[in-house]
Amino acid sequence: YYAELVEKDDIESILKAIPFELNLEKDAELFEVENALDRAYYENLKSFSDKLGGQGKAFKEFIEAELNTLNIKMILRFKKEDQDEAEIKKYLIMPEKEIEQLLNHKELKTVLHALKKMKLTTVDESDDGALNKVEIDLDTSLLRKEALLMHQYPLTVNVILGFMFAKEIEVKNLKILVKGKKLGLDEDYLQNLLAVA
Repeated sequence: YYAELVEKDDIESILKAIPFELNLEKDAELFEVENALDRAYYENLKSFSDKLGGQGKAFKEFIEAELNTLNIKMILRFKKEDQDEAEIKKYLIMPEKEIEQLLNHKELKTVLHALKKMKLTTVDESDDGALNKVEIDLDTSLLRKEALLMHQYPLTVNVILGFMFAKEIEVKNLKILVKGKKLGLDEDYLQNLLAVA
């Protein structure tokens, strides 16, 4: 599958060949392509978890935690660049109400303060490299939540998480291919970057 994608001449050909509906403009920026791939990935995961019913509770919690982290990082990065609420909102993926409310803060430092009140970080807005430290806190929190879920649901979560991680690797591989094609990298070099079992 990936070998065929590597042989494609341009990004548009790769995007047409993948099993996701991305709804992108023809000359979409690389960030927009990556965001569309993330959106398709999480929509597929959400659809899958909805089909699992009661046993999918842990999986849903896992997806929601991962989406919250992704969306918070997106808000932080856009706020750092002084983007407005409407621009940021376009790139959020199924945000929970609490996360979407972070958009109401006009400045990055007030978003950081709100995250601290939500107990998602211990970083002060005045710390050097606060944004990087907050992202590390968010990732650490996500890892803890994932570990907790695996211990709470030992008989069901392992299979589901295995599927999820396989899908995550697939999306990362697609991102590598898209970036590589955009940057004109050699096909052999790209194949060495792909995670294939």
